[in-house]
Amino acid sequence: MINKNLPNIKNKKDRESEKMEKSAMSILNSLGFKSFDELKGKQILDIGSGRADLALAAKKRGVEIVCSDINNECFRKGVALGLDYRWFSGYNIHAEAESFDLVLSSGSIPMISWKRSQVIELLKEVKRVLKNGGEFRFGPGCLIASITDSNLSLEERNAYMRSTKEAKEKRRKISLEILQNYDPNITETLISSHTKYPTLYYTMKK
Repeated sequence: MINKNLPNIKNKKDRESEKMEKSAMSILNSLGFKSFDELKGKQILDIGSGRADLALAAKKRGVEIVCSDINNECFRKGVALGLDYRWFSGYNIHAEAESFDLVLSSGSIPMISWKRSQVIELLKEVKRVLKNGGEFRFGPGCLIASITDSNLSLEERNAYMRSTKEAKEKRRKISLEILQNYDPNITETLISSHTKYPTLYYTMKK
């Protein structure tokens, strides 16, 4: 007779696995990839990995991703799960020059950096560890620094934080200006504008 009071461990694991897969696909799609096949054969670094859902899902498909974060709990859990998880920030990447074909960052720096100087500092460090012909994809959305570190008045900043079409376009424009001030070849790819905040990602190639 089955004790109905006992938790169903198998179903719990299945639910956690489904949640991880859904999160990983959301991250992958938000950076312009349709499948994990596009990552195969590349040396990859993920900056600001957090729970490392992307790396865990990739590992199931034979794709290894080097994870990084300064969150101690995430770091410990990532190592315990058998991932190549390293403790460092994107401003000081512990890797030799030209180590990676692809660097990714979803919802992390430079997106959450409050100052333009921090964004540029991160871009320089990423370019250092990218191989020639390598690529940095980051997003989604506009840079926080486009509002917090600008010449806008407080009233203008508040206006550009709204979800109006004009505010969205202003954030996109300032964000791209900040990035292209460092590298004119950085591009923006808009996935959807039919959201509160535009779904887009940026690409920097070396």
